Parts: sequence; C-alpha cells; structure tokens
Amino acid sequence: MFVLGSAVGNISFQASQILGFVTGAAVVAVVDPYRTLGLDAVTFGISALIVAAGSRPRPMPRREAARPSLRAVSADGIRIVFANRRLLILLLFGWLAGFYIVPEGLAAPYAHSLHGSR
Repeated sequence: MFVLGSAVGNISFQASQILGFVTGAAVVAVVDPYRTLGLDAVTFGISALIVAAGSRPRPMPRREAARPSLRAVSADGIRIVFANRRLLILLLFGWLAGFYIVPEGLAAPYAHSLHGSR
C-alpha cells in the first residue's frame, strides 16, 4: 500500500510541476515578466493574510524532560544510518536527487548565456 501511495504522490507532484510550468509560461507570455512577478508577490501576500486570519494562538506544550542536543541527535542519526547498509543506500539515493534537480536551476542562466530571449 505504501508503494502505491508513494507512486500516486510522485505522479501528482510531477503532473502539478508540469502544469505549473505551462501555466507560468502562459502567464508570462500574456503579461510581461515584471508584472507576473508582481502578481506572484500579491498572491503570496494574500496567502499570508489567509494564514494569519485562519490561525489562532495555542499554548506552548510543556517540557517533560530535558531534550538531547541537536549535536547528540545528529550523531545518533549518523551512526544509525551509516551502520545499516540499506539506510545508507537510501541516503545516497536521496543525495542523488539533488543532482537531478540542479539542471532545472541552471537552465535559465544557460539559455541566457546562449543569447536566448528573456
């Protein structure tokens, strides 16, 4: 069941990313890029207002015992992951995903360096 749920999540994420790229390109084609960025800033402002209006103050939870430091928790996590071969392989695949995303960030500057239009 987890594999099916994970696959559906990945398909949904990728489809929404493609739809976002297409919609963004259409908006930039109709409206100039500066106004598009302004519109994007306005939508972020509206989102902030919705979150501010929809949230209410809640009391802070009580601390029962002293929590371990971030350094101790990180050291324990590193020991656990590097001691288990399966976890280490999953960690390396997770790091590999970062290299998969890098070309997306480099595409626009690279196109600009090739004298592409804005």
